[in-house]
Amino acid sequence: MTAPPKVLILSTSLLTDRAILYSGLLPALRREVEPVIWAASFQGGAQHRVWGSSGVRVEPFPEVASLPALPHGYLRRVNDFVWDVATPSTSRDSMRKHVRDAQTPWWLGIARFPAWLIARMQLAETYEKAVESLIVSYSRSPEAARRLEKLRPDLIVSTSPFFYFEPPVIGEARRLGIPTQAFVTSWDNITTKNRMLLRYDSYLLWSERMRDELHEFYPYTRRCPAEIVGAPQFDVFFRRQLAVSRETFCASEALDPARPFILHCLGSPNFLREQPVAERLAQHVADGAYGDVQLLIRPHPIQDYSGLECFHRYGERVRLQRTAHNGQLRHERTQDEQQVASWVNTFRHSSVVVNLASSVVLDAAFFDKPVINICFDGEAGSPHQALIEDVNRNWRHFRPVFESGAVVNAFSESDLHSRIRECLADPAAGAEARRRLLQEICGYADGNSGERFARGVMQRVSAPRVSQEVGV
Repeated sequence: MTAPPKVLILSTSLLTDRAILYSGLLPALRREVEPVIWAASFQGGAQHRVWGSSGVRVEPFPEVASLPALPHGYLRRVNDFVWDVATPSTSRDSMRKHVRDAQTPWWLGIARFPAWLIARMQLAETYEKAVESLIVSYSRSPEAARRLEKLRPDLIVSTSPFFYFEPPVIGEARRLGIPTQAFVTSWDNITTKNRMLLRYDSYLLWSERMRDELHEFYPYTRRCPAEIVGAPQFDVFFRRQLAVSRETFCASEALDPARPFILHCLGSPNFLREQPVAERLAQHVADGAYGDVQLLIRPHPIQDYSGLECFHRYGERVRLQRTAHNGQLRHERTQDEQQVASWVNTFRHSSVVVNLASSVVLDAAFFDKPVINICFDGEAGSPHQALIEDVNRNWRHFRPVFESGAVVNAFSESDLHSRIRECLADPAAGAEARRRLLQEICGYADGNSGERFARGVMQRVSAPRVSQEVGV
């Protein structure tokens, strides 16, 4: 009998772990190929409890090294600057102006001038190919090279092509002639993150909008297969076996099931400090400013709990949810089925969701919950007010949300309190806008994106390869 093709999937984020473990991806793949997973959250030699029920071969992620600062790292950053001129993004320009300029050393900052010249001379693609060739030629993961030589997969799928850990493995695969595929993890990656330097043979994306952005910012991808599969990390919202009653969920969070609760989701602690607004909201809830309601504070899954203990002092109406295990490295975190069920039921049973320009607007929309979007800086002195205004009004991925009518925008503290009262009184307002938003951003909202992901993978295993070798 002929052995089935092997497909190697890389996962270095709990978001992509969710998509792999809790969608229909693996069952669909197993029907036609042999899936193998290298996961950063699979630690040690023993089977990790989260991955134990996956039914496929799972291995630890290989060690990877940083690029040398000179010349590799420097030339790569120059390439980022080149494309900021060649195909400008309002999102990246805003991040540069408000955040990165202050963090960029002078010796790198002056590279913007030669980058401007390269772009104006229409040499951006030529320069990028040269830098890509240099970086692919440098081995950042000898361990990955050895393991790939032994495994010899028919396709390797990167689920985080914009981030640190997976491109070095893709570089090793490129040198071995293994076909590669990239899944663009999230709706903001293409327009907000630094340049995706390595080229892939094919791409998987959430929506038509994301495919248009991919073609705009990476013109060479117009020659490559780019499949619309939806957002498989949200398929869990359709798994009936994860749903629990309101009484059961509220008991797990020490909430009163007879009272509605406001859900305040904190964003990434690496971006903006949202805690001051949450603390003042907690005081208002404790004082009964919104009537007989409760507040559940949900930290971002990459956030530790140090510094959040203050929410315990507001009494029985305010609860702090546990979303992760303290002390783990970001890329090594994952969530077991109990934690995923908690995430699903948190949104299922909430009454109003409060956030600051984050992807939880999509989580809430799947359950048709009213969402309040904070459009002001709650820190003393409002040091990031200009950045927050840019995120809402100018960032490519979030501006359509801000303008959609699917969220209620709050422009001040008093405005926030008024909007909470309105949403509690009329939760159905904006329902149609929320439905449209999901279709536009996620492509599909039917719980079957994992199966479409699998079909996109299997099509590439058997399809002729479109060469993305450097210089072709």
